[in-house]
Amino acid sequence: QKSKEKKTEDVAAAAVPSRKKMNIPLSVMDAPSVVTGFQASAPSRRISPEDLPGRGDLVAIDTEFVSVQHERSTLTSKGSKVTVTEGRSVLARVSVIDCRQVRVRSVIIDDYVLPTEPVVDYLTRHS
Repeated sequence: QKSKEKKTEDVAAAAVPSRKKMNIPLSVMDAPSVVTGFQASAPSRRISPEDLPGRGDLVAIDTEFVSVQHERSTLTSKGSKVTVTEGRSVLARVSVIDCRQVRVRSVIIDDYVLPTEPVVDYLTRHS
């Protein structure tokens, strides 16, 4: 009986990927940014490791996307829409807010992401 239980535990453990702590270098926060005109962040904007949220802390994430390819579709003789090519969107802005407490420096990241493809629609009607 014990070997059967042990085997079940081993299978369950194998099904769940191990969670490794990601060690992201703080230099990422100093990377040139669209917001800073491609200059490194000013020392006053840098976040110290003590100020970053930890495991289990609540953060809010907001993202904005732009369209880099329009959807192409046709209508059948019965009026049904048939999609020929799916539209594609890419990340254009990301904001991360520390929700542990309301304070002046609660913005962790608020930056634009430069698409590598031409933007065909900024999707401002959704904003």
